Amino acid sequence: MKYIITEDRLQNVFNRFIKTIYEDIIYNSATKEFISTKDGDVLGYVLYPRFGDGHFYYSDYPIERFINQMFGDRTNELLMKYLNSNFPGVNIKGIE
Repeated sequence: MKYIITEDRLQNVFNRFIKTIYEDIIYNSATKEFISTKDGDVLGYVLYPRFGDGHFYYSDYPIERFINQMFGDRTNELLMKYLNSNFPGVNIKGIE
């Protein structure tokens, strides 16, 4: 049996997954970190290497690996859409 999941559905699953793990995420503009309101864990941070293009970096490898195990090759794309839709002023252009 083959199960096909639409892109919108996959994004919704990803958004709920992030909300379950981190509750709400806030962006601290002073430190450029995305922080969980659940326990204060840092999901990652943004660096602006050139011309205002922000690149998101995971705070540590276990977090990146855990999320990648759930969503595979689509993880970075899903995370970038999530962050850009919830934090439009941050201007993330890539996930590292």
